[in-house]
Amino acid sequence: MLIYFIEFVFNQPAPSAGSGPNVALTGENDVTVDVDLAPMISSLSTYAATAGVTSIQINGVGFNGSDPLFEIKFWRGVAGTGFTINPAKTQISLTVPAGARTGKVTVVTSKGLAVSEFALVVSP
Repeated sequence: MLIYFIEFVFNQPAPSAGSGPNVALTGENDVTVDVDLAPMISSLSTYAATAGVTSIQINGVGFNGSDPLFEIKFWRGVAGTGFTINPAKTQISLTVPAGARTGKVTVVTSKGLAVSEFALVVSP
């Protein structure tokens, strides 16, 4: 399911002073469309990995790496680094970091938080 939040900006400039038939009735409203989706993880390329060795792909939508709050986290808060994101923002490729533990994978952006449905089983 996708939920769209549309921000409505009510922007009505103050009309010039007048009375009777000279009352100004002007103004305009703006609508801003944000094309970035909230992140959602649909799957991982594998659910068994070795920390520091195995490369995985995180599949989904809304993976905007230019977002200042963008983070990939493995269980127990271990950050994923050295990742690449495809141009469609639907796949992240990275190596499971050393220190990662068995658990779910999380992607965080300013638009929201995505958590893998199943745990990634990590061998040390």
